Amino acid sequence: MLRPLGISERLMYDYSQLHPRHFCVALQLKARRSPDDFRHAVRSVQHRHPLLRAIVLRDPLQRAAFYDSDIGREPAVLPWGPEIRWENLVQSELETDIEPRAPLFRATVLHRPARAMVIFTFHHAIADANAGLIVLRDLLRALAGDPVDALDVPDGSDLRIGIGDPPQVEADQSATQAARRDMLRAIAGQQLWRPFEGDRISVASAEIPADLTELLRDRARSEQTTINSVICTALAIVAGRREGLGQYTILTPVDLRQAAGFDGDECAMRAYASPIPISNLRTDRFWETCRRHTSQVNAFRNVKAFQASTRNLNELLRSDDDPQVAAGLLGSLNNNAVVSNLGVSSLPQRIGDIHIEGVWGPAGQARMTDERFIGVVTYGGVLRLLEAIPSYKQTVIEALVDRLFAITHVRNW
Repeated sequence: MLRPLGISERLMYDYSQLHPRHFCVALQLKARRSPDDFRHAVRSVQHRHPLLRAIVLRDPLQRAAFYDSDIGREPAVLPWGPEIRWENLVQSELETDIEPRAPLFRATVLHRPARAMVIFTFHHAIADANAGLIVLRDLLRALAGDPVDALDVPDGSDLRIGIGDPPQVEADQSATQAARRDMLRAIAGQQLWRPFEGDRISVASAEIPADLTELLRDRARSEQTTINSVICTALAIVAGRREGLGQYTILTPVDLRQAAGFDGDECAMRAYASPIPISNLRTDRFWETCRRHTSQVNAFRNVKAFQASTRNLNELLRSDDDPQVAAGLLGSLNNNAVVSNLGVSSLPQRIGDIHIEGVWGPAGQARMTDERFIGVVTYGGVLRLLEAIPSYKQTVIEALVDRLFAITHVRNW
């Protein structure tokens, strides 16, 4: 056994037993490497990061733990013909579950003699999206011939911040918690999810050139807000109006590595998220709404807020609970979209003879009936967006980019 699952990891793992939930990150590089070079590099990063080889098993008391599968999953290296869109491969990855008793990570490489697109797929129990960028960085180092030494098994985030097993509670508190779990099971029985079998995803990408990205950042700063809040508010206006909503709620993940002092080299789940409602969808109040959103994000971007969230999870999720409690908990968030903004990536633009041409992600799905996932990352000055939606839902990524372009050109909007 590597270690028991932490509470956030167990939330994600239990949820996925009913509604498969994993995510992808992608990187395009220019270098002359063979398919075997990529296979060797992927094995190297699996050797470096123990959770990339991990499977989850339960003991007789139904307590879940990570176990080492000894070997990772072999990467799929596919020829990258002119007819193949890499977005379609991300789509296929999101439509394909991670098999039982299989490692919670897989890799696909679209290969040309001097160029490749690498797509990594992670179960959310072993990683957040920033961990995905860490693993991509290590893959580049391995492809360049640099050493990628093995790391120890990372602790669960709850233990690292000083929160272990839930304390013993009085009978009346126990009854209250049991009632809350029953309420979550009732939510899990509602028609909030679509069936995974036969589920089809649509994935689309877009980018904002470096000069306009810089203009957008400068405008956000001058308005005392952030690009993240600008994107979220613009999405709420575009998607909320299109869907006839008066309020649009966006689930916002935050990375806690710096705030909590987590090791920046580990592949592990080091993020948590909170739903933020955006109720003012008027363009004439745009910047005011952005500033309010920034203030709300800042309120939970700290260790104390994460500790409070973790304690709440510890009270609700028992080690022997059925997955319906986890499903009800995430279903109760009532979010219309997820915006996962990884900020400015610190990946170098060149490692040895390898030139990195672009980074995208994350893309994910929680199998909700009505959901939209927008992944954002800025790399080389270019802001890239990746949208994943159920195939029956209408895309808004082009309208969102148009709205962001307009922000850089309309002084008073």
